[in-house]
Amino acid sequence: MLIEILFDILSDFSLLYFYVSIILSIFCAYQITHFSLFNIKKMNECYTREHHSIQARQIPLVSVVGEVIEKRDWLTNKTKRIEAPDDDAEIHSFSLVNKRTIKRGGQQWKNILYSLSLKNIALP
Repeated sequence: MLIEILFDILSDFSLLYFYVSIILSIFCAYQITHFSLFNIKKMNECYTREHHSIQARQIPLVSVVGEVIEKRDWLTNKTKRIEAPDDDAEIHSFSLVNKRTIKRGGQQWKNILYSLSLKNIALP
């Protein structure tokens, strides 16, 4: 008789145990997932802050390196100009050779540099 009562009670509660176990497993899975996502979000924020602080610390270094490179380039150009031989005696490739003289433009140039139709118009 005692066994029959226990069997009846357990058979009636078996579905209840099943539903309660499903609800508890869903609740535990949610808590574990929530805890994991919270930790991932916190680690991501820490990584982002660290990355931004590293970038902010590197900004002055980049500008200093740029200034050093500009000074080095300026010094290199100056020394190369001093070392370079004077080439004033050579005829440059952009010179115009006339039968009588070499004309390089400027005040020596006598030809009209604009269209004759624009001769009376004041050019800006």
